[in-house]
Amino acid sequence: MRTADRTLAIFRTWYNHVRPHQHLGDLTPGEAWAGVDIRRPPRRRLWFEGWHGLLQGEYLQR
Repeated sequence: MRTADRTLAIFRTWYNHVRPHQHLGDLTPGEAWAGVDIRRPPRRRLWFEGWHGLLQGEYLQR
């Protein structure tokens, strides 16, 4: 069960905080929920990689 929980947590992080959604104006759901202004530069850019490289992208901390 721990493996399934970890796998779902990785996917949830990628889906909600790394992958931009076209319907949300290229914001991630986390950015849209927080009302992030994408014109403001991010404080940090972190690389995210999960599932042996299948899920990857930049995680922008604003």
